[in-house]
Amino acid sequence: MSELKEEQKSVERVYVRRHSPSWFGPILLISIGVYFLLQNLGLVSELNWVAALQLWPLLLIFAGINIIVRQAPRPFGSLLSLVVALLTVAVFGYVLFSDSETVFSRFGFQPTPAAVHREPVEYAADVSQASVTIDFGAPGADLYALSDSSSLIQGEISYGNELIFETDATGDRATIRLETQDSPGFFLNPATWFTWGDLTRWDLGLSPDVEMDLRLDVGSGSVDLDLSELALTSLEVDGGSGSITVAMPAGNYDANYDFGSGSVHLTLPAGGRHEIDLTSGSGAISIQLPASMEARIELDSGSGSFSADSRFDQISGGDAEVWETDGYGDNANQVTLFLDQGSGSISIGRP
Repeated sequence: MSELKEEQKSVERVYVRRHSPSWFGPILLISIGVYFLLQNLGLVSELNWVAALQLWPLLLIFAGINIIVRQAPRPFGSLLSLVVALLTVAVFGYVLFSDSETVFSRFGFQPTPAAVHREPVEYAADVSQASVTIDFGAPGADLYALSDSSSLIQGEISYGNELIFETDATGDRATIRLETQDSPGFFLNPATWFTWGDLTRWDLGLSPDVEMDLRLDVGSGSVDLDLSELALTSLEVDGGSGSITVAMPAGNYDANYDFGSGSVHLTLPAGGRHEIDLTSGSGAISIQLPASMEARIELDSGSGSFSADSRFDQISGGDAEVWETDGYGDNANQVTLFLDQGSGSISIGRP
């Protein structure tokens, strides 16, 4: 008897509840393809993608409703999913084929993009030393030495949400911190994507008469750092994905670079003694060595290519390569480069 029961159990059907098939994804993809096809063929006027993107949270709402209705037994779940899909296409189709003013006035509101700002910044103090930290925003920047100005820092910057400009002077030393902060909502508002181009490059100058510890953080915007006339006591540059051009000043100071994926064009100092730590990422780095400078290179090679011009002789090889110019060691003007190479190329040559 027990064997019979076991046999009956083995042949019993197991019913597994399956969700109703969803029409939401296929119909949505087909509709998007149709919208683009109509526009590309010139059969419809310019579609209102700005308004459609502003209403993107509706897509999440419809997708959530679709998940709920699919819990209904077949075939009702599939039919309800089809209704939700068609309703989604109808709503976004209406938005795409209407102008923004008509769309939003129907609902009694008019969304506005996050504002973009352009403001002057300036700070002056009677000091001989300064610690300056600048975190550049996405628009890119030009940084240079001021002329005919008594200010420590002066210029104009663009930003989207919040400006942080902190200054302080204690005794003979000033501290300056300049950066912008943009909330997640600023970037999640699609209307902002179309006004971001209104942000123009930063135009910023620093005093050449004050010794500075300078720390610069570069994001996605390209920057031109003409520091050749500044009086630096230290330099730190943290690069991101934006391209960077740096012209270093003469003098006795050390520098630290940490570059990311952006391309870099670095002109070394024309005089003084320096130690430069440089960590490269995936971006290509071009280093220009003036004729007045002797140099030593200690290279921790990566997967990228490396080349140095004919002034250099290779002292040792392997993973830790050492290169030197003939006059390194006894010259008053010389630089030691510690290179930690990533996947990007590094080349060293004449200006």
